[in-house]
Amino acid sequence: RMADCLLGMAAHVGKAPLVVLLFADHDAERLALLARGAFPHIPVLCCPATDALPGDGAGASAANAGQRVAALTAMGAPHDVPPILICGAEATIAAYPPPEAFVAQPPLVKLGDQIDLADLREQLIAIGYRADERIDEPGEVGDAGAVLNVYPVDAQRPVRIELEDGRVRSLRRYDPLSQTTLEEIERASFGIAS
Repeated sequence: RMADCLLGMAAHVGKAPLVVLLFADHDAERLALLARGAFPHIPVLCCPATDALPGDGAGASAANAGQRVAALTAMGAPHDVPPILICGAEATIAAYPPPEAFVAQPPLVKLGDQIDLADLREQLIAIGYRADERIDEPGEVGDAGAVLNVYPVDAQRPVRIELEDGRVRSLRRYDPLSQTTLEEIERASFGIAS
């Protein structure tokens, strides 16, 4: 079944943006993985359905909303070759903002930038992040003096931002459980969470 989908996609890849709709989210995720391997030069995006429960009143989790926003933002971004968007049928049920809502660039921090951590924290909260003391889930932000910890909604690991004299001295991805540094990075962007 997935092979048939890939064969059908192959005839259209690279000609225009392609949207592939499957019955279930898990099938969409599997096809996206396969398509990334089959078409390595094509941006392959996967937009999941909301994880909010019907009638619950609570919105989608920050991680889930962030994945959807990241996919839709990437779909509208300029590409050398047209992208492929793959989603399950349930992802099409939700009402989405108009395309221009996905044009906004998420906050970006680079080594050496002069920033105000309190302002960045408030900017992240304004785009859907939640203030917390221990940052161990996507969509959380917390500060401790000259350090701001952020778990981007569209990343696998949180980021620790350290300042010295108002400038970014260090950007590190860290393990959310042990809080130990995994890698030094040059820049970090923080996807929109809502």
